[in-house]
Amino acid sequence: MKTANNSGRTIKPAGGIEAVRLIPISGIDSVQISNGKCTGITLRKGAESIEWPILEDRSSYREELLCDNGIPRIRHILTLVCDPEEVRNQEALWETRMAEEGVAARIETTAGTTLLTGWSERFEKEQPLRLQEKKLDTGEKPLARPTLTLFFTSEDTASSLLAKEA
Repeated sequence: MKTANNSGRTIKPAGGIEAVRLIPISGIDSVQISNGKCTGITLRKGAESIEWPILEDRSSYREELLCDNGIPRIRHILTLVCDPEEVRNQEALWETRMAEEGVAARIETTAGTTLLTGWSERFEKEQPLRLQEKKLDTGEKPLARPTLTLFFTSEDTASSLLAKEA
């Protein structure tokens, strides 16, 4: 089942994340914006990004509107759940960068939308997603699948940018 939203675009009524690409914030040279949508990301020469392997139906992205003394802000929360064995080599290389430097994330949702978070029109690279917490869970039962969960947050004055598909 698909429905049309108020923009006339057809979306699937489903939650969750299909894929996420992490980009170290220092690796972004520029972000192209047209009509309020991200139309492209140019990386600095030699910069890298990574498609982070996530477990199906376990990861999520959330925005929260917070208001202190009448000043609104948006908290962006990205939770990535993965198999620790799949990221063993990447984790050591990326963990410090994700916490200290921060990242932007290109998120493909199950509903069919693509978002860019951790980079904004107003603040550009100043408010990246940062790794706040990491949890390893071995599971309680013999057949339980071990998981590694990464929690990222950032705060901004705007929602994530919709990304126009190439």
